[in-house]
Amino acid sequence: MHPDNRTHTDAVISTLTSHIAGLSITLAVGDGEAPAHGTKDPYLVVHSLPSGPLDGSLGTPNADGDMLFQISAWGISREQSQGAADVARAALLNTPIVIASRTVMRVALDSTGGTFRDDDLGETPSMYQTPDRYRIRTTPS
Repeated sequence: MHPDNRTHTDAVISTLTSHIAGLSITLAVGDGEAPAHGTKDPYLVVHSLPSGPLDGSLGTPNADGDMLFQISAWGISREQSQGAADVARAALLNTPIVIASRTVMRVALDSTGGTFRDDDLGETPSMYQTPDRYRIRTTPS
């Protein structure tokens, strides 16, 4: 069975929200868009990204895959955005991700996007974004 986007994205969102719930902090997680949040509260947005080719064994050549995700951490300051990104990083790199009918072989920080101010949203105050990209390699269980 090939890896599918929906179950992988659901697992990433679930891992983030579960980790955050255990921290007693205010950090909402959005699925492809900004979640409902307070005007001064940081938040995360999960985006599934185009991934590379699938591979596997001769009998199941499309069973294994690297799925890419961008977790954009938003805040009203650099510190707030980077702090939210650090929470996401700890959740994804230190907490086992559970995906139905799959074994997670590796979760890696594929690239860091830096932190930058984004004035295009028209929000006051301006927002800062830290967009990190993660690669999750899975195979059938």
